[in-house]
Amino acid sequence: MKSKFLSYAWEIGKWLLVLYLIMPLATAMNGTVGFARVVVGEALLIIFIGKIFYDTVIWKFVRQQQARGRELIGMLGMLAAIGFILIMFFLLAGVTTMIYVRSQLNMPGPN
Repeated sequence: MKSKFLSYAWEIGKWLLVLYLIMPLATAMNGTVGFARVVVGEALLIIFIGKIFYDTVIWKFVRQQQARGRELIGMLGMLAAIGFILIMFFLLAGVTTMIYVRSQLNMPGPN
């Protein structure tokens, strides 16, 4: 019981850390953003999402054999999820870079 609680607490804690590190993006239009903090948060986000992907999808395929149709559907779902995550990552990285450059040049944002 205690081990399960610690496992849940660890998962919640690491996601709260990522949320804390990325939180300045929510108020980025009002002032400067700690660029290093946000980049570390984004890096941890990608690492944790990759770990979840490995644990939930790849490990299951390695451990058990499934029917061909289920494997194909699972693979298409994995590719769609990876594509979505990559698009969101590049969008987040682009917005972060844009906000950082804008804050360094003291340019006003869009009104």
